[in-house]
Amino acid sequence: MPVVRALPPAGLLLLLAACATPAPPAANPAHTLAAVWNFATTTERCTARAAFPEDDDNPAALTLIAERGGGMSFAFSNTAHPLAPRPPGLAAALHFAGGGGGWTIPAALEAPRVVDTELPLNETTLAETRTLLAGGTLSASGHVRDLPALALPPAGEEGASFLACAERLAGLTQ
Repeated sequence: MPVVRALPPAGLLLLLAACATPAPPAANPAHTLAAVWNFATTTERCTARAAFPEDDDNPAALTLIAERGGGMSFAFSNTAHPLAPRPPGLAAALHFAGGGGGWTIPAALEAPRVVDTELPLNETTLAETRTLLAGGTLSASGHVRDLPALALPPAGEEGASFLACAERLAGLTQ
């Protein structure tokens, strides 16, 4: 008959730590680019874009689009990054970390240097968007190794208006 022993408390803590969800990879500060927000809304679509103001040397951007009857798309790109061409559809993930919290969502390559995902337009997605609009750092992992991270400033009142628009399109407010 096998002997079963209880783990000591330190061993139990190590076992629990090994089972925990790994933290998103830390962004390399030397490769973090700062962006500014721009917003546009219509009766059918809300768009938020964090990009560089008139700077063609750093065409990195995050675009969020909420559409009536659709979802919320997150597209993170940096077309200047020297990433080897890869076919669309390869697995990736978007990671966000900021003062208001963080998250990781599955995504895929849409183009060689574009990571994209579409989530349902619901309370969970809006909560993740709210966290992102509070400011922090967005990065990608998977088949997009070394894609520079994007430093997102707080979106302020315009970000709150974008969220209100997305909530209206989701049918969560009037």
